[in-house]
Amino acid sequence: RVDLSAQTVLLADTSGQIIFSTGEPADIDLPTTMALLGGNMAAAAELKQRLNNPDNIHMAYFEGPPYDIYAASLNENFFATVLFDRRKMPSRIGLVWLYLRRALAEFADLLGQDSKLLLDRRVAEEIVANLDEELEALFGGDAADVAELLAGAQAAPVETPQLSNTGPLPQAEPKSPLHRKVRQLIGQLERQSNLKLHAHTEALDAPLNPRCGSMVLRLLGVGLKNIYQHSGATHVTINFEHDGALLRGNIIDNGVGFDLEQIPPFGSLADLQRHIIVNHGEFVVYSAPARGTTITFTLPV
Repeated sequence: RVDLSAQTVLLADTSGQIIFSTGEPADIDLPTTMALLGGNMAAAAELKQRLNNPDNIHMAYFEGPPYDIYAASLNENFFATVLFDRRKMPSRIGLVWLYLRRALAEFADLLGQDSKLLLDRRVAEEIVANLDEELEALFGGDAADVAELLAGAQAAPVETPQLSNTGPLPQAEPKSPLHRKVRQLIGQLERQSNLKLHAHTEALDAPLNPRCGSMVLRLLGVGLKNIYQHSGATHVTINFEHDGALLRGNIIDNGVGFDLEQIPPFGSLADLQRHIIVNHGEFVVYSAPARGTTITFTLPV
């Protein structure tokens, strides 16, 4: 509920009996609403049986105002529902479906069921594809794009402030096109999500070659997209330091972490690591379940 800024989250059975809920809207009859949704889910369960595909998930969406209502079947007996007060903030359907499916997996574990049936990879990837469309505008760009961005920044070297170990530096106005774009993208992501981003990016005002600029954008794109979609983090810190020959930095989140022996879901971190190493940089991921994730990197400038 907190991750999505939802008004109410509920688990109910198909008779409409509420098993669990958090948050409650003041101007909606929840028992009647859940009974009607339960009838919808019961009918969908029968349809799935007739289609010989009982493990499919049925999803229903009712657009407000006053409330956007999302409901998804857990099995033939239970379903989850999320309500958003559209008068306060419109919901984002792709992000809601992603978090709702995660909640279904957790509910399934609580009920002693096999959550793998609920996390069908094909459907999950479709949801992530929808999110990719939202984020592509933030984290697109290749070397040619970055070369154009940097064209006006190469003539005049800029003295680069170094990061302090005693606390965050004040954020000066970005001087280079790359720095301005990165700050714009970070700010846009923070506005569109519940993430709190603390970014020390002054080092991006230093002269950087187009390949380094391209890797910066790709690194931020892959790193922040993984955090946004998979980590459950609420706070992210981004640091860049420039020492003349190298651009160093890290991305640190307070999310759920993951087992480094396993490939992260929908992961592109390994591809990014190969890309950076091929270009004579370094890229290391430190993570463990319930311990968050730290990405450190070094890029030749």
